[in-house]
Amino acid sequence: MPAGRKDEEAPASDFDEMPLLHNYDFSKGSICFFGGFRATDKDGNDVTDLFTPTLKALVILLILHTGKDARGISGNRLIQTLWFDKTEESAKNNRNVYMSKLRSILERIGDVKILNQKGFWSISFEGGTMCDYLEAQRLFADKENQELEKTVELLLRGVMLPNLESDFVDPFKNDFSNMTIDFLIRLLKRSDLSDAFLLRIADTLFQHDFINEDALKVKCSILYKQGKKGLAKTVYDAFCKEYQSSLGTSFPVSMLDLIKD
Repeated sequence: MPAGRKDEEAPASDFDEMPLLHNYDFSKGSICFFGGFRATDKDGNDVTDLFTPTLKALVILLILHTGKDARGISGNRLIQTLWFDKTEESAKNNRNVYMSKLRSILERIGDVKILNQKGFWSISFEGGTMCDYLEAQRLFADKENQELEKTVELLLRGVMLPNLESDFVDPFKNDFSNMTIDFLIRLLKRSDLSDAFLLRIADTLFQHDFINEDALKVKCSILYKQGKKGLAKTVYDAFCKEYQSSLGTSFPVSMLDLIKD
């Protein structure tokens, strides 16, 4: 959106009066990745602590690979990832034991099924249960995604699994973050979205790329246009500090140059 755009210069948007953050309820029957791993049972109880490190890794693997390919993850790859130090027989025994434990927890969450078909393991959320990551993947897979509000609402929940770093998770996190950044930048360039929605988009983009210049330009421009010049300067100064710390050089654009048409 060009900085300083007047409302009368564009037709009324469907998003102008759009309420935000109301499409999803993850307070029960859910496993969430955004903002950190969290699980709630069908009654709304937090059951995150039931996931031991191995159970947590197992369910994350199933979700990540199901999101990438409906078949899920092959049995061999599952074993090589979690029980690579075991003999084949011991590894299969461990897998079966942990699958049984995981199914018991998933029953508490709701209608969440582990499927084993033709050597592949996958996970399915049904009957009112939900995973925020799989829902976001569904929305991203729709090339003509018209559910922008839903998509941004999910992404605004936070970065995917921020406290988890591992060889098997990091590639998924990087791919998802890149996909998110590209999607949000495209939205920022639209002229039919309300300022409130664009500010949400900018804030979400900053979660994934804290020195993103597109997000800075949009946020400062909107705040300045709304007469919140002090707040715009605060946002700009914080960005410059992060930019200097991260890149070792000063941000080369002044705030006035940044927000001008």
